[in-house]
Amino acid sequence: MLWSFLKWLFLPLAAVFWLVTKLRNTLYDYEILKSYKPDHPLVSVGNLTLGGTGKSPVVHYLVQRMMFLQKKAAVISRGYKRENQYADIVNTKTENAGRVYGDEPIMLAMKNPESPVVVSANRVASTKLIKEKFEDVDVIISDDSFQHRKIQRNLDIVLIDASQPLSDLMLFPLGRARECLDSLKRADVLFLTKVNFSSREKREQIDKKIKPYLRDDVSVFFVKMENQEVYPLLDSTKKEKIFKMNCKKVALLCGIANPHFFKSSFEQKWGEKVSKTFFYPDHHVYNEDEVAQALLYCKQHKIDRLIVTEKDAVKISEFKGCDLEKVWVAGFDLSFENSCDERKLDEILLSVF
Repeated sequence: MLWSFLKWLFLPLAAVFWLVTKLRNTLYDYEILKSYKPDHPLVSVGNLTLGGTGKSPVVHYLVQRMMFLQKKAAVISRGYKRENQYADIVNTKTENAGRVYGDEPIMLAMKNPESPVVVSANRVASTKLIKEKFEDVDVIISDDSFQHRKIQRNLDIVLIDASQPLSDLMLFPLGRARECLDSLKRADVLFLTKVNFSSREKREQIDKKIKPYLRDDVSVFFVKMENQEVYPLLDSTKKEKIFKMNCKKVALLCGIANPHFFKSSFEQKWGEKVSKTFFYPDHHVYNEDEVAQALLYCKQHKIDRLIVTEKDAVKISEFKGCDLEKVWVAGFDLSFENSCDERKLDEILLSVF
């Protein structure tokens, strides 16, 4: 009943949002608003909805896949909540790097040391910096840029979270969509992510909802995402399978867009229930006291490990005043439901050159 009432209140706001996004897209479609063509081929990874679809694991996967195809990729990212806004090359050895560059860029740089990562709200400036500084780069992967139409791309990969309610595809603020569904006509590739947490009926509903808006030549991939391994924050070489963890009680701490997926994924792989969760908003800027309080809670309640995501780990590792021995890190692994899809995607990626 309450939602029915609120929906009528939100309807005018959604109409204004639709008008603004539709006008903007039309101006780009008819080239009234101009877009910049970078010197490198560019692969865009983005969402139709607001966050939480698994962009970072996909960007990491694409960087690694390009390397397999003997192509060197650079990554450009906005660097959400970073301290500075000018174009900058991520240096993982910078003090308080998570705050300087943003959590996702520093995480991607640490996981892909052979690939430059550049941060800036201005994607055009980022591509120019890559051209100026890195002669050996073959391709640019642009993180979270489906709506960033100021820059041209050779391939548009759009992610939709199959585990979330169908209502998420309604335009904000009625749902979580940044654009109308007809914007999917720009997509070249669609990743339906987290399908291992979605029923067949749910997938069919999503397919029925989005199919009228997809071009006939769009390739659709069903992508599984799950936690497989953990490792101590202080020693990333000591990896351990989650289902083999030798501990009785764990807590989770994270500041990501979809913390409940993290909890569900971890519990599914571990086979036990998490004892305590410390959830913060996406891209949360931690202070040392927050982490110290979580660790104190674990000590008082005999919880063996405090598990964090890789995105959170890059910020928490800066707190030298905390005893981080009990902090372990869990990453998200990506795989395709159809084993043949990796080769199919390789062909699509090579088509940009």
